[in-house]
Amino acid sequence: MYGTVARMLVKPGMVSQFQEWMRQEEARSVPGYKTSYTYQMDSDASTMFVAIVFESREVYVANAQSPQMDARYHELLALLEEPPEWHDGQIIYPQG
Repeated sequence: MYGTVARMLVKPGMVSQFQEWMRQEEARSVPGYKTSYTYQMDSDASTMFVAIVFESREVYVANAQSPQMDARYHELLALLEEPPEWHDGQIIYPQG
């Protein structure tokens, strides 16, 4: 499995719109997508960490490079103070 962990800083007053964006994103039918988790930090409610899981690096990259994801990404940027900080990598535990 492969995925990313992203740090996102949501603009003031945009947390509910961010949550809706995430719900819509999860509802999309994306080949190879497994799951995602969004963490809202106790120390700063505008800071989110998002973990996204795909079945392989290849399907993750294909999604990231798709025109549909590019359009969705630009929608996301409108909700954030700055571009996300991405950390991509192979998921080594749990093996699944």
